[in-house]
Amino acid sequence: MSIRAMNWAWEWALAPAPKLILLALADICDDHGVCFPSMNYIAKKVSLGKRATQRRIQELASFDLIRIEPRRRKDGSLTSNRYYLDIDRP
Repeated sequence: MSIRAMNWAWEWALAPAPKLILLALADICDDHGVCFPSMNYIAKKVSLGKRATQRRIQELASFDLIRIEPRRRKDGSLTSNRYYLDIDRP
């Protein structure tokens, strides 16, 4: 858990669901704002459905609060995304 990321996430005025997801990501990211939880993990943590969680994550990306990087296994199949929180943004 990064206290820096959590403090940053608390400062944004967002609707409840995106705010909760941003806080959940901040809770598990490192001090550089990087984490790679599964979508199921995030959805369970914030008590939303998987699709609703995906929509809210896309909303956070459209606000440029997070950047999403798809990750692949060696066989080319997808695994959890890597998320970058823009914690250097004032």
